[in-house]
Amino acid sequence: MAPSRPLPAPGNRPPQAPLAIVALATMLALVVFTAPLTTLDAMTAGLGLTASEQAWVMSGMRRRGAALGVVRRAAAAPLARRHVVSGQPVRAETAAE
Repeated sequence: MAPSRPLPAPGNRPPQAPLAIVALATMLALVVFTAPLTTLDAMTAGLGLTASEQAWVMSGMRRRGAALGVVRRAAAAPLARRHVVSGQPVRAETAAE
């Protein structure tokens, strides 16, 4: 077994916020794409949708997820640009500036 590296000092640890944000974004994507599937039968029966209309509703859900992704990327662009230009990790307190 390879020797483990010592943990960095508490002040030098990498921030955990990016990992939490990625995990929450992944969970949100799963919810956005799977939640309509749980109500699809009831929605189809309640609205009297045909099979083609049901497919249209499901494709609309994908478009909504894609639009949210575009908005999320546009909001994250200034933060990413600052990180790339400076070459330094961006801390949460400086990201709000």
